[in-house]
Amino acid sequence: MTKAPSCVLAGAALLVLGAIACGGATTRPVQVAVLIGLGLLWLLAPARRIPDHGFVICAGGLLLLAATAWLPANWFAAESWRPGLLAVGIPLGPTLSPQLWLSAEAGLWLVMGLAWLGWLLGRPWTGIDADLDGSVAGGRHRFARGFCSRGAGVSFLRARLASRS
Repeated sequence: MTKAPSCVLAGAALLVLGAIACGGATTRPVQVAVLIGLGLLWLLAPARRIPDHGFVICAGGLLLLAATAWLPANWFAAESWRPGLLAVGIPLGPTLSPQLWLSAEAGLWLVMGLAWLGWLLGRPWTGIDADLDGSVAGGRHRFARGFCSRGAGVSFLRARLASRS
């Protein structure tokens, strides 16, 4: 595998940092900029391989779960809020989701997020990138344990700093 060009890594990092700096990409112009950035990254530096089967299966499961918004509502037990909304004259569609446009938007963002993760997993990481990947993979357990326990990640940061010295 060849080393990923630094401009590709810089573009990916800038895309993430830009989305974070703009408040998590919650406005339409920032969302459009993120989508254009993703498209440019995918066009100019495509992934070299398809991610492992585990990722593909999990991503497919998440997409199937998200698609349940379009299933007929009468297939499920009636929610307590649905008859109340119908009683006051608010029309609801026959699907499980009362707001299909919001479900469609969330589904598209799920697809984009999974595609972004798939692109990252399909990139060739070597050299310093592999060292970073190895340290992240090795620290996953410590991160999860430290972040989910008391201090919201303080113990993870202490362990990480201690391992560097």
